[in-house]
Amino acid sequence: MLLKNKANSNATNGTKWTPLMYAAYLGHTSICELLIKKGAGLNNQNQKGQTALMLAATCGHDQTVKLLIKENAEVNKQDCNGQSALHYAVSSSQSSTTEYLLSHGANPNMVDLYGMTPTLEACSNGHEKILTILMKNKGNPLITNKKGESGITLIGDSPSLLSILKQYGITVNDKKKVSVTNIIVNSRQTEIEQSKQPQNITITISEMLKAIKLEKYLPNFERNKIDMVNFFKLTDEELDEMGIKAFGPKKKLLNIIQKYQQTGIFDIIQDTTDSFGNHNQTNEGLASINAQMTNKLHECQRKLQMNEEEIREQKRIIQDQQIIISRLSASNEKFVEKLKLLNYDVSSNFLGLTDVNQKTKLQERILDCLKGYYVENSQI
Repeated sequence: MLLKNKANSNATNGTKWTPLMYAAYLGHTSICELLIKKGAGLNNQNQKGQTALMLAATCGHDQTVKLLIKENAEVNKQDCNGQSALHYAVSSSQSSTTEYLLSHGANPNMVDLYGMTPTLEACSNGHEKILTILMKNKGNPLITNKKGESGITLIGDSPSLLSILKQYGITVNDKKKVSVTNIIVNSRQTEIEQSKQPQNITITISEMLKAIKLEKYLPNFERNKIDMVNFFKLTDEELDEMGIKAFGPKKKLLNIIQKYQQTGIFDIIQDTTDSFGNHNQTNEGLASINAQMTNKLHECQRKLQMNEEEIREQKRIIQDQQIIISRLSASNEKFVEKLKLLNYDVSSNFLGLTDVNQKTKLQERILDCLKGYYVENSQI
């Protein structure tokens, strides 16, 4: 009805959202089609630079995505952060949307303001199916972001994800592979000695616990006189006896012990800044992990804020519609009641009509009026 009355299909609200953006975000494909026919701008951007295609992609509305692309929406258009519709689909784990965008020219290696590509996002999110789809479409996990992180770095030590990279010809050097903590003690050496002798470890128990943020357990180690020599001999039961029973901390310690026993690699976060053995406490690995988590938190907050804005806008629209419906309902009831009374008066000859033809014509006019009224209202 609004479009019939020549309403502006590109009108925006305070955050520059258009009707097409709302329809795409909610997956109302038929409404999108109608808006496009009425001249809605396919590539209009809101305050954050988002297009209707990006909003449909982030929600996985495949039919809407197909319609927008069919109508020539720009697949690789970027928002204010340099992210494309493919970034949105990958970040939201929309595998079918990702595949469709790639089949229609989406760039799997497009870099955003932070140096992140859709392929790097998939590595970071750990989504195997999406990473496989991207690799099939020439995704490059060796590109590095602004922090110098490649896809291999972002994957960490996930065997399944690393296996996907290997299937597509990416060489992963186990000796230099960045682990989940992003650093291996003595990582500046080109080769890590595969020695399992604890006396080769120069770090102390106190430094190790601080590096993995378990320093609160230092008294437990001191009380039991555990140093780095016998640390690597500890078992699950012995950690329990020492008072380290929480699953997370105990699992972290057991992982370090087991990896050292199996490979000779002492795998924790530690900064070996110079050859003089000064173990500075600037844990670059932790900073990197923290930065990744902060970025993801900010992204979640951004999406939450966007959803909250949408909910507020939808509530406002619903309230407006309820007011209009209420007014129409009241008006309808009054109008119908008046017509019924008039018809009754005519039928009862309360108006003093003596001419039968005249009365019949008046009744017909009233009936036509009623029919026209209901037909008109049924089209609203």
